[in-house]
Amino acid sequence: MNKTRFLTLLSIGLLIINLVLLGFIFLRKPKQRPPDALKKTIISKLALDEKQISVYDSMVKQHVKAVNAANDSIVELKKILYNSLKNEENTLQNDSLISKINQIQTNIEHIHLAHFQAIKTICTPDQLPKYYELTEDIIQHLSPPKRPERK
Repeated sequence: MNKTRFLTLLSIGLLIINLVLLGFIFLRKPKQRPPDALKKTIISKLALDEKQISVYDSMVKQHVKAVNAANDSIVELKKILYNSLKNEENTLQNDSLISKINQIQTNIEHIHLAHFQAIKTICTPDQLPKYYELTEDIIQHLSPPKRPERK
């Protein structure tokens, strides 16, 4: 094998490796947060004791149940809304569905707020400064992950 052929094969091999690596970088799914990441963060940052964790666990179960029920309602309304694309356009009905979705989303935000206010009630006076620090991080956990921009 002569030097030119070897260098050509080496260049092609490196090009293929680079293309595969670029594919992994650009085609991977966005990072998903573990489902209990916020729960663990709150427990650790507030340094909750066993009794507080027990109360907090029941609060989380109620919170998740309420949010899931609201999200299920949103999904059902969105099904109706987007199924309307198959029919003649009914702007009034679509506006009504969008308004209902907005009301439910507003309710979800109230549920979140009440949940975090309830967490404050189980904190000791020593934990309150940590709680106030934690409230600044909450928005990052409750916001959906950003999707990478497509070019």
